[in-house]
Amino acid sequence: MYGEGVFETLRCYKGRPAFVDRHFKRLKANLNRLEIQIPFDEKGFENILLALCEANKIKEAAVRITISLVGASFGVGRPKEAKVNVSAFCRPVTIDPKNFQNGVKVWPSALLLNDSPATANIKSTSYLIKMLARREAEENNAYETILKNQKGFWVEGSRTNLFILIDQTVITAPLSDGLLSGITREVVLEILKKQNIPHREDQITAAMLKNAEEIFLTGSTSEVMPVCEVMGVWKNKVPVNSLASQLQRQYREKRSLLGG
Repeated sequence: MYGEGVFETLRCYKGRPAFVDRHFKRLKANLNRLEIQIPFDEKGFENILLALCEANKIKEAAVRITISLVGASFGVGRPKEAKVNVSAFCRPVTIDPKNFQNGVKVWPSALLLNDSPATANIKSTSYLIKMLARREAEENNAYETILKNQKGFWVEGSRTNLFILIDQTVITAPLSDGLLSGITREVVLEILKKQNIPHREDQITAAMLKNAEEIFLTGSTSEVMPVCEVMGVWKNKVPVNSLASQLQRQYREKRSLLGG
């Protein structure tokens, strides 16, 4: 009733969820922030996801699991042992291969600001800003909407994290700017470090966005998605063998090692 719940969205490949341990760790941490008891361990979490894909006979899927309180809240005298509700659903996922080759269009929101840094890193069911941003993307025929924070720095998309390449250095906003710590973002940062590709977490200004050499998005359902246009701000043809495409290949290799 009050948005005091959290969720995780994962990709399943060949009927198996990818990066289960990372998603469970984030889910557990977010539930702890809201003082909600998690009703299963990591293996139980994985079993729910496997059973869901099997029951729906979907091999390539996006799976969402939501945990929320039943009829209780901080504000109405939540009992110490409040009951929780667990719901999960999945849907088929297909990504047009042309998107990875040609890139996608992104809408830069001028009306919406991202969530407060104090709560932005909680993947909670209070998702109004992100849903309004997704509507902006749909209205402007864009793949995604990117958002600024209260200080005017670009921080993330409604369902993705934002990366730019400028002066041969990969930059993504620091968590302190107020963004969700995406699982794919985390994996990409590890790949960049392992490959000795120059990178840093830094505030992304309007000028940096405008002068980027490449822009790409990361997310569980988007993987590593190149951008060809930030509408009204930046436009560039995705180069052959772009950094985004290289990272996408390495991301898939890392994912496949886990059975995904």
